Amino acid sequence: MGSPREHLSEWQRAGLIDSAIADGIMAYEERGSTRKSENRPGFTEVLVYLGIAIVGVGVIVLAATNWGHLGSWARVLVPGVPAVLALIAGYVMLGQSPAGIQRGGSAAWLASVALIGGTAAVIVNEGGGAGEDAALVASVAAGVAALVLWLRP
Repeated sequence: MGSPREHLSEWQRAGLIDSAIADGIMAYEERGSTRKSENRPGFTEVLVYLGIAIVGVGVIVLAATNWGHLGSWARVLVPGVPAVLALIAGYVMLGQSPAGIQRGGSAAWLASVALIGGTAAVIVNEGGGAGEDAALVASVAAGVAALVLWLRP
């Protein structure tokens, strides 16, 4: 099976299409192949996702191993600092032109929504609230954060 350019040349020699139509078809086909390759995840995008996962696991491991030894302010900072950093990273990545980096920014914002919910739950828990109250506040905080980020200009 030949390339599209070979097929178009053959059709042109046979008199089925003229050179203007062949050029138009070729331009259309090249535009489609560029668009398809841009939508595929690239190496950089995979690294962004991997970095987000590593930071998320790091927060969980830090919290699990040291939670009992941390003061109230430190317990709030464990999910709070990564939440702020993920918001900033997402904002910066969404301003970049490659589609893969923009998708990575969306993933960073997804992680920040989870971390914001976790931070809200920790604040309620450290303030003496019940577990049900912490879950409710966490879900509302995460929902509001997700809505605000989704509606961004």
